[in-house]
Amino acid sequence: MTSSMSIDCLLCRCHGEIDGVVDIDRLQRRLADDGRVDGIQVQDAICLGDALTQIAQRMRVDDGKRLLIAGCSSLARGDDLLARLESEGVDAARAMVVDIREGCAWIHADRTDEATIKAMSLIRMGIAALHHRESSLEVEIKICRQVLVIGGGPAGLAAAAAIGRAGVPVSLVEATGKLGGMLNTLSRVAPGDRDPEDILEPLTTEIQENPDIQVHLRSKVAQIEGSAGNFKALLTGKNGDTQLTVGAVIVATGARALLPNGNYRYGQLAGVISGMELEKGFKEGRMDSGKTVFIQCVGVRNSDRSYCSAVCCPAALKNAIRLKTADPSNTVAIVHRDIMSPGLELEALYRQATAMGIDFYRFAADDPPRIEGEDRVTGVRVADALSGRECLIEADRVVLGTAFEPRQNPAIPLSADRHGFFRVQPFLHAVETTAPGLFVCGTARWPVLIDGALAQGRAAAIKAMHLVSRPTCKASQLIGFQRSRAACARIERESCTGCGNCVAACPFDACRLEQTENGLRSAVDPVRCMGCGSCATVCPNQSAVIPEMSPIAIVRMIEGAFADRQVSPSSLAKQGSVAK
Repeated sequence: MTSSMSIDCLLCRCHGEIDGVVDIDRLQRRLADDGRVDGIQVQDAICLGDALTQIAQRMRVDDGKRLLIAGCSSLARGDDLLARLESEGVDAARAMVVDIREGCAWIHADRTDEATIKAMSLIRMGIAALHHRESSLEVEIKICRQVLVIGGGPAGLAAAAAIGRAGVPVSLVEATGKLGGMLNTLSRVAPGDRDPEDILEPLTTEIQENPDIQVHLRSKVAQIEGSAGNFKALLTGKNGDTQLTVGAVIVATGARALLPNGNYRYGQLAGVISGMELEKGFKEGRMDSGKTVFIQCVGVRNSDRSYCSAVCCPAALKNAIRLKTADPSNTVAIVHRDIMSPGLELEALYRQATAMGIDFYRFAADDPPRIEGEDRVTGVRVADALSGRECLIEADRVVLGTAFEPRQNPAIPLSADRHGFFRVQPFLHAVETTAPGLFVCGTARWPVLIDGALAQGRAAAIKAMHLVSRPTCKASQLIGFQRSRAACARIERESCTGCGNCVAACPFDACRLEQTENGLRSAVDPVRCMGCGSCATVCPNQSAVIPEMSPIAIVRMIEGAFADRQVSPSSLAKQGSVAK
């Protein structure tokens, strides 16, 4: 049955948490005069009663019915209430949660009259949004139950092993002829002074013995097309081209150590080596003696590379301790701008180094150390910022601690940050990207120690398996960093001029220009779109629209917000005519 638009309002007292401040009876009287509101109910606790079930029954019969819930925030119980509606067979897009607890009653507990006015404004805004809300396009996606892992370093190995262990088919692509990545170049691993083989051997053995894991050595990803659930990947390698169809892609391409060319007479003076050359010397058993000076922050934390590479200091501490342990008579010094050793284990590593007699000198960025020597290094002259003295440190060897810099592959359809590392979602979603179905782990996303790379690889595996574990999925539920996306943008082709503003502004790469018989027109990928509204913001003629939050809805929400305040209506009327 279809009827005209009507809105029911559920007001929650929250056992005194709300109505101890907000005058719920006053809200109820004001809402009774609103012609858009069909019914009003006041509940002691919506989340505990059956009011939601009763309304859901009416909403299933009357598809014109909308529901506004005024209570706690979405992060508290609001999203759970919408999920309950969906479990009752009602589209959650027909309901809205308005926060009058955390964002109103709790923060205005000493101003009850103003809190009530604010609550009424918030509810009016919600009613206006519901009244003008349309539904976004929904797409049902078929999911391919297979995962592609790009990169055979620690992060990629951990991801592939975890996915294969779960019985999900996985293809592991490695550009070189050997699995292990940078682990193959290290002599010991910090913290813990571990043998890299103790980490590498169990992973490689498990991968080689698991029939669900297919390894492609000496192969590269030449192209990735498609979207979450159905990516098409082209591999090129020693055995020719291989086409793969996968549901998810894990990018674990790693990073490379920057060569210190042009720094501290590297390549000009014998005895000046890079950190990776020191690691190679350790593996070959020829680096245990001699006076050694480590210089940190080489080629990084400057105008070219403003970031801290994070792993250089722990590597220097580890190797300095190894040199001092092999021969306590060795003079070992670390010349640094700051020592980065966060966490209990790395802090213990730093304290161990100081206790062993390893010297530390701090230099200013505008006064770097100077290398002494004619044909071979003899010492390092540094102005120690801590003591205020200029020191000459004798040295048979100078080890330059260089940054990690990103590996870039244009075939991977992901945006990079300003340093060139693949961009991920911030805060609690460290392996998820702006592209659903594409995950990033290890040093491909940022320099990280081995244990962090392994943990991120397993985290990416869990995210990928969650996606491919189901045969189908709605596009609105692909977003990993919240319950579902807010909306999906729509382009009005008749008024679109193909200016490309939306393509430039979209942070999810969901907008593109297509050639039509009328010229270039914008189009939105409903799988990649997360409903952020950037396209609608920059569109000069309102061709890009967010159905759930149209311009007219925004104007009506503003009117509702200021209905109880003395403002000039002329500007709002002008905005309303534009929105129409």
